Amino acid sequence: MTETLDQASMPRSPGGIMRSAREKAGLHLAVLSVNLKVSIKQLEALEADQFQHLPEPVFARALAAKVCRFLKIDSEPVLALMPQMTNGLKPLQLIESDNRSSSRLHRMDQPSGFKGTQALDLVCGHLHFGLGLLRRFTTHCFQSKYKT
Repeated sequence: MTETLDQASMPRSPGGIMRSAREKAGLHLAVLSVNLKVSIKQLEALEADQFQHLPEPVFARALAAKVCRFLKIDSEPVLALMPQMTNGLKPLQLIESDNRSSSRLHRMDQPSGFKGTQALDLVCGHLHFGLGLLRRFTTHCFQSKYKT
């Protein structure tokens, strides 16, 4: 089963909790790295609470849960101290927050150089091209089939 750490000796950071549990179990980071199939640098970043060096908060949380399962400790206290998962989307701001006279609608930031109409034009172009090919192919097939 899972063992709990003493409340008095428990560090106040998620990385500290995992590090002390790993050291208590007598495991080296290299052993943990091989067993969990992640790099030592990622484990070091996790134990040092340097989540910005990990790909995404969701990855950091999943890795922390995996480490806790391997060390047979409760993951809830660790995950409660970690950054929450986000999907990377910014909230849509409908009304400007300052008191300007205009109340224009704002769109979410788009990657530079991207225009929504470009994607629509591209899709329509592909459909038009595909339909043209289909029409030529079916016309050619029927003409050669019924030629007398």
